[in-house]
Amino acid sequence: MLDRLRGRRFGRSLESLAQEFSISERQVRRDLDVLAEAGHSLEPTTINAKTGVALVQSEPTQLRLSIRERFTLLATRRVFDVMKNTPLYEDIQSIYEKIVSTLPDGQQADLEQFGGRFLFVPDHGTKIYQDKDDVLDALLTGVIRRWKIKCRYRPSKGRAKDGILAPYALVLYKNGLYVIGQREGLETDSAPHVYAAERFLDAEYIRGASFDIPEDFQIDAFFSGAFGLHHGSSRKKVTIEFEASAKTLIQSRIWHENQTIIGLPEDKIQLSFHASDITQITSWVLSWGPLAKVIEPIDLAEKVQQELQEALERYE
Repeated sequence: MLDRLRGRRFGRSLESLAQEFSISERQVRRDLDVLAEAGHSLEPTTINAKTGVALVQSEPTQLRLSIRERFTLLATRRVFDVMKNTPLYEDIQSIYEKIVSTLPDGQQADLEQFGGRFLFVPDHGTKIYQDKDDVLDALLTGVIRRWKIKCRYRPSKGRAKDGILAPYALVLYKNGLYVIGQREGLETDSAPHVYAAERFLDAEYIRGASFDIPEDFQIDAFFSGAFGLHHGSSRKKVTIEFEASAKTLIQSRIWHENQTIIGLPEDKIQLSFHASDITQITSWVLSWGPLAKVIEPIDLAEKVQQELQEALERYE
């Protein structure tokens, strides 16, 4: 609402704000009170014989950031380089430019020099979001405003389907955007599902078609126990033995929220945790080659063995 008032010299009518945000004029007044309490100067006005409000524009005050804060600001922006050609990247860039514009000239010059001192190197490649502007805009709007989305989605396997999606939240994973939500009449169970943003062939938010997120849904709890994006209702204990040459690499990171690491003879180590799904653990174990051996569960060990055998056959 603050953005809608900025740049409007004569302000906006309460009626137009209520229509734009699909709320009552009483709610508009409450929101304006919150803005006033936050320090924004608002003054009543009349627009086309209707009650309105105008934002009293003022020159932005200069921010003063420490050298470390300036460097961190630049680093944060660079992390989102993997999101280029998306509304998220554009918003981060806009925020960055607004903050920079309030810095003294000397601090702005420092930021230019910091440009070559931080680089985010993406792992596993980056997603392609070319020609997905409308889709991403619809997904973001749906998540922010709690509006349903009319969409066409093509899974990794199978045919594309039309449906109505209630988008609960966004997830950034391996340099890609994912949506957690519920599609009306298309889910095989009552649990929310994860959808890759690039697989939406079409998406359009339905203005005013609001939805409520189930009270028992919490995004942190949704991924609790998960290894990556895949999750399930039950947990299995996963135990992997690593050779001594992988010891330092394994000990230097947290691989799972409930992991434990113990030492073994010959300087080997054993990593254990309880996971709700083993789908992505398979590829992770394979990435370690001969340095990793699955001890349990047996189905994970069999899956890794199968993948290795099929890969070997391609070289024979």
